Amino acid sequence: MSTYYNHVGVISRGRGNSIACSLAYIRGERIFDKYLGEWHDNSPRIDVLYKDVVLPPSVPLDYLSPQKLADALNDSEQRIDSQMARSIILALPNEMNITQEVKLVREFIDQYFIANNMCAVFAIHSGRKESKRSYTTIDTCTDNPHAHIIAPIRQIGANGFFRTKLETRQFNTKKYLYSMRKSWADIQNREYERMGLPFRVSHESLYVQGIDRKPTVHLSAKEISFEQRGIATRRGNINRQILAEERAKERQRQQERDRQHERDRYYERSR
Repeated sequence: MSTYYNHVGVISRGRGNSIACSLAYIRGERIFDKYLGEWHDNSPRIDVLYKDVVLPPSVPLDYLSPQKLADALNDSEQRIDSQMARSIILALPNEMNITQEVKLVREFIDQYFIANNMCAVFAIHSGRKESKRSYTTIDTCTDNPHAHIIAPIRQIGANGFFRTKLETRQFNTKKYLYSMRKSWADIQNREYERMGLPFRVSHESLYVQGIDRKPTVHLSAKEISFEQRGIATRRGNINRQILAEERAKERQRQQERDRQHERDRYYERSR
């Protein structure tokens, strides 16, 4: 069953974040932090299924190197509280393979970043302690394929990152974030329709959609890893409780439908 998840955050020096550390994490690599003068090593991780750097056409190809990109961005950001980049996490459809998922993420990046002279680094994670993908039900909490996107807030061109961020202020508005969330749902739904699949997702809350169902909570990769090993987590327990309540509500609704059906049949025979 497909689920919708689109979380947008900011990588900020003021919060103790590091662009090199973030890139090393999502890519599973070893990257040097020029600003802090230290290495960040995530090369042991094996759950990275795909990784790429996406640049506007005018940007030199040497920026395809995450190390080059991190160094250039650190050089451009002089403030100790600089907002370096946006960090986006997207839930990916279990119904699609890795090639189709890469296509969806690239379409999203092209629409919101490349079209606005911004670059992006992305990686797709299996969401499992192991690198393999499984296709099981939500009850078992074993799957969480997702994409990480790191998009520097500064625009970039033939001469590297721009000197100011004036042109990107519009991207901090709630209207823009809402548009981004809606776009991710639209991109998935178009692909579902093309594939002839009945699934659809929505960026709107269940309440706004008019659906009488309590939403489950998102599980992190660490929580899913625990659940895979039979170790119950707080959020996993919350989801199991929600699913149990929804099943009980559905049984109650079915019983009411059966009673109504019997009443209708009784009235028909009484005529």
